[in-house]
Amino acid sequence: LSCNEEEISKAIKLILSLNLSPGYIDTLVEREQYLIPDVIIWNDNGKIKYRLNKLSDRKLYVSQESKQLLEQLENKKQKDKETIKFLKEKIESAKLFIEAYNNRMLTLSTFVQEIISYQEEYFQEGDVMKLRPMKYEDIKQKTGFSESTISRIANDKYLQTHFGTFSIKKLFTKSIEAQTGEQVSSASIRYIISELINNEDDKSPLTDQEIQNKLQEQGFTLSRRTITKYRQQIGIE
Repeated sequence: LSCNEEEISKAIKLILSLNLSPGYIDTLVEREQYLIPDVIIWNDNGKIKYRLNKLSDRKLYVSQESKQLLEQLENKKQKDKETIKFLKEKIESAKLFIEAYNNRMLTLSTFVQEIISYQEEYFQEGDVMKLRPMKYEDIKQKTGFSESTISRIANDKYLQTHFGTFSIKKLFTKSIEAQTGEQVSSASIRYIISELINNEDDKSPLTDQEIQNKLQEQGFTLSRRTITKYRQQIGIE
């Protein structure tokens, strides 16, 4: 290139400063988080319907090539016993996997049916005030599933509804008894706290003690410590 040493030195310095992978997104850049719902729920003229997401509901089959190869080997006069044994084990393993997978989808379907039945009013419009207190034990009694199975489903499964997408775990809430004896969910209380703060006087924001008093007026007796915890859970300083 007929360059002198100074020009080459500058070029090397520039090249060393470049990103070797220009398509790489820096790890410090905040990435978008995408959720793929496992179940889709919608309101069909007052009737709550659902379907499992096809992305998570796949039809699995044992490879036909494997079956045909096994059949061919078994029909030969001189049998390759080691290969036949290997194929039989793998085919049987595949069948067991498919059976477990199908049972998993059936478990999820049964679980969602009972969730919808239990929270029918809530799924109508997504009104958090109609979200009933619900524990793993409540669904356990209806499905017969163990609490560990219910916990696993609740922790890593997502629902897409006509009012938002969220983790199934959010539907499980503690029970709080109003002065009337009515049982309401802790999610409902958090919603009331959020509404009280949204409607407060900006020049004189509510203290946790004042929020406690207002909840008391509405028939809910909670400690100030609980109020603080719920306020923090909904991300309000």
